[in-house]
Amino acid sequence: MDQNGLLEGGLRVLALDIGGSRTKWAVFQGGEMVESGAFPTPRDPDALLRSVRGKEAHRIAVAFAGFAHEGTVAFSPNLPEYQGVRLADLISRETGARVILENDANCFVLGEALRGAGRGAICVLGLTLGTGIGGGLVIDGRLYRGAGFALEPGHTIVDPDGPPCACGSRGCLESLIGERAFCARFGYPSARKAAEAKDEKAWDFYGHWLGIALANFINILDPDAVVLGGGVAGAIGLFWSSMMAAVESGTVKWKMRKTRLVRSELGEHAALWGGYILAANPGH
Repeated sequence: MDQNGLLEGGLRVLALDIGGSRTKWAVFQGGEMVESGAFPTPRDPDALLRSVRGKEAHRIAVAFAGFAHEGTVAFSPNLPEYQGVRLADLISRETGARVILENDANCFVLGEALRGAGRGAICVLGLTLGTGIGGGLVIDGRLYRGAGFALEPGHTIVDPDGPPCACGSRGCLESLIGERAFCARFGYPSARKAAEAKDEKAWDFYGHWLGIALANFINILDPDAVVLGGGVAGAIGLFWSSMMAAVESGTVKWKMRKTRLVRSELGEHAALWGGYILAANPGH
């Protein structure tokens, strides 16, 4: 790669958002998104490398649907083929660029906190509603990581007698309203089809369990804003009422008055923006 030639146009960052079924990508240069696209997520990590060839960049940010630690995919129930893969090193060797690997929901909330619906808030909780249920927390413009794996809302146990989850527990939020579990329960091939059917029973179920989880998160974290994103958030009008009923009944009232619940502004580009921010500003 000709790094000098690339630098003439400013820092060039390739951001990837690798989801359970679809991978989105974008190129950022001079602080702006200049190219973007998507392709089906390869089940083979080597096939992923073929998809990024030719996309030159100084730095690459990978937002991944799973636990990421020091450049390695530590655990990914929805992409088990990547588990244990040193994905950052693999992509760096292929491209020659510096690579940052981060959880996709962390990237989502960072993008929304600094460029989207959470702008101006001190404490922003973000949840991604899709194949899995992800989440992240930004405080004073920086990701909160805990001891390394903070904020996995999909694996919050909301019903101890509920169905088994891919993580090994029972009754996790994801085992109830992760898209695959939700659609299997109500007989739909996808959440989009459930939305088209306007199935009130199904979406009341979805909103109820999401609201119970949100009430717990608000009681514990007291965020200024909660941003909801991901593919299933497109149906938010169908589950908003049941979600808010559960939130309001389960939240300490003076906390609820301080918390805004909003939909993502950046949409499917939120995690890409978050990845760009991480790559361009190490330390976030």
